[in-house]
Amino acid sequence: MNIIEIIKKRRSAGSFSDRPVDKDKIDRIVKAVEFSPVGSEKVPLKIVVVSKAAKKKQIRQAAEQIEKAYLEGASVFDDSNGSDSSKSGDDWQKPFLEEAPYLLIICSLAGQPYQAASTWLALGNLMMAATAEGLGSLCYSPSMPTFLRKILNIAVTYMPIAIIPVGYPSDELFPRLEPKDEKIFQNLFAGRFNWQKT
Repeated sequence: MNIIEIIKKRRSAGSFSDRPVDKDKIDRIVKAVEFSPVGSEKVPLKIVVVSKAAKKKQIRQAAEQIEKAYLEGASVFDDSNGSDSSKSGDDWQKPFLEEAPYLLIICSLAGQPYQAASTWLALGNLMMAATAEGLGSLCYSPSMPTFLRKILNIAVTYMPIAIIPVGYPSDELFPRLEPKDEKIFQNLFAGRFNWQKT
């Protein structure tokens, strides 16, 4: 698979199956970060790999608490167009943080020139590598990512930037179809069309 095919194939996975992922795949994905361009060739990056269920649950609970508070706070100031972000359903809920077999947390050394650009370039490499390995991924950047420092014992000199859940997408059993075929597929499940024995 060439790079253009990988770019076209990559999509965000909103939920993950419980199918186990070979650790060698994760090692290769993390290795891809080493080859990403960084500002002045000197922006140190750190990847923290989380696979233990208890730790993933702890991360999810903290993230949801922060996101819910953020959305509720934002709604106080967002009345210019009559919208209420606190009514946005389950936007604060992050089940993928527990569903995915692995969470890859990318951190950069705080206060470095080109810190943000270097980190996001590395994230691109990471997500393309996940696609090349046949896995789904999602880039989740928490409103206040500093909560990860305490949970994962990340030194204060490093700033957690994003969490990348990685695994097999839960919809892998339902392949992507052409629009006309997708409509037929949906109609079958909606009961509009019925199978007939001949």
